Amino acid sequence: MFRWLLRQLADYLRLFLFASGVLLGVQAPGYMQQYQQRVDAHLVEAKHNLSGFQVTADRYFNGNIDKLIAHYKQSNDPVFKQDAISIDAIYQRVELLQAEHLAMSQHPIHQAWHLIHNANEQLRLEAFHAFNFTVPLSPFAILWGIGFAVILLLSIDTTAFTCRKCMSKLRGHRHSHS
Repeated sequence: MFRWLLRQLADYLRLFLFASGVLLGVQAPGYMQQYQQRVDAHLVEAKHNLSGFQVTADRYFNGNIDKLIAHYKQSNDPVFKQDAISIDAIYQRVELLQAEHLAMSQHPIHQAWHLIHNANEQLRLEAFHAFNFTVPLSPFAILWGIGFAVILLLSIDTTAFTCRKCMSKLRGHRHSHS
């Protein structure tokens, strides 16, 4: 009776883990979309901030912002030197956001990989704090949910199987030396 009860509890735990995995997995498409929207909004703002300087670079330096920044840095005027730092920061921000935009324009698997391994930490945290957990019923979200749940349970089952095999080998090893 006790063994049956333990087996039932283990089965319920597996069902709970699978359902939890589905609920977590269906969040992935929404979070990726939230991150992409953040990137796009920041990119529009950064490009707007750079636009006046880009006009000057277009007029005097054939559109090369780097040459404009170098010109400001070489100026004897401390105001221009200080502005060079600001322009460079805006330009670097645009470059970063364009790279993030490109990464988030790829296949969803590549987007997920980017978010996990290479995403900008500040933008990732912004997206997370603004994210509302929902249970979308789109086919895409359902596939992500089931896929995540299956991978989660396979990982847990493989780990548990490996631990049981190791324990049985250790027990067998101890009994053979007795």
